[in-house]
Amino acid sequence: EPSDQDIQKVYEENKSQVGGQTLEQVKPRIVQYLKGQKQEERRTAFIEELKKKYPTTVSLKPPVVNVAAAGRPERGGKNASVTIIEFSDYQCPFCKRAEDVVEKVMSTYGDKVRLVYRNYPLPFHPQARPASEAAACANAQGKFWEYHSKLFHGDGLEAEKLKTYADQVGLDRKKFDECLEKKPFTAEIDKDVKDGEKAGVTGTPAFFINGRMLSGAQPFEKFKEVIDDELVSSKKSS
Repeated sequence: EPSDQDIQKVYEENKSQVGGQTLEQVKPRIVQYLKGQKQEERRTAFIEELKKKYPTTVSLKPPVVNVAAAGRPERGGKNASVTIIEFSDYQCPFCKRAEDVVEKVMSTYGDKVRLVYRNYPLPFHPQARPASEAAACANAQGKFWEYHSKLFHGDGLEAEKLKTYADQVGLDRKKFDECLEKKPFTAEIDKDVKDGEKAGVTGTPAFFINGRMLSGAQPFEKFKEVIDDELVSSKKSS
């Protein structure tokens, strides 16, 4: 079981992202996250140990899910052989932690990787959907990634903060405020959630690397393992 100290640490690091919820309210999700991380670490270490003892070649292909980019915001190489589709929630503390790993992936691989962001606001995160709406409004003005960064690394997701971030990234405030009020991207966000559910997403964050699913806030090494494998596969098939 995760220690109280570790649970408290995760809570304090992500306090601004939990919408005023107390430690007791979010504790079950933090425990689940920490357990998942520990299991993944053990599994990875065990597999590495086996590989050293018994060199093997794995010929089975991992399961692949067909997930569309659906014209959502993207960055990286337009013609990259590896596409990462991320389903995320701006109020999810684990999504915030995963953002640092995503940044490392993008800086490490550059144009070899294309990242697509799709929304998956969880129903028990009241600030997640308004934040997704705001990000879509920023995207309409060509400033999605700048605004996206503010949502994850700013100091809250309250309505006034959403407008403050708009000023900080240089959006036309009149257009932005009108967009927030009219909510023209509701159907788009609903489609993201529906497509995520079809693909097997049950929580956030969830990533599909050329259709191979990585669930949760995984370490960089896990992304590297799948991306490197996909890059090798693409070279073989070209």
